[in-house]
Amino acid sequence: MTRRQEQLNSQMMEILSTVVQSEMQDPRLQMLNVTRIQVNRDASHAMIYVVSLDKEHTPEEIETALGHAKGFLRSVLAQTLDLRHTPDLTFRYDKAAEGTERIMSLFDQIAEERSKNPPHFDEEPNE
Repeated sequence: MTRRQEQLNSQMMEILSTVVQSEMQDPRLQMLNVTRIQVNRDASHAMIYVVSLDKEHTPEEIETALGHAKGFLRSVLAQTLDLRHTPDLTFRYDKAAEGTERIMSLFDQIAEERSKNPPHFDEEPNE
């Protein structure tokens, strides 16, 4: 990935995260986080990966809502970024990030259970 792609990914992530959190009215997009963005080499296309903390809506519903908001989000990027052409946007629910969150949640549950009921070990090992 080029330095320019990394910079554009970072700028787009900051802009889209802010807009989704503050300006989107669709209830399916509440509690939505942009996890990563991949812009292709010529910056004509951007794949935006998201995850939602709201478990009421399915990933498909969230992708549909983002598809409907795509024009608005692209226009915000066009106004904010200094680009000749604004990338076409594709949204995908980030299942990898969701899996990581689930694993971290399980670790938190284990740690909580261990703090409430610490394991008991024999002082002398059995031989």
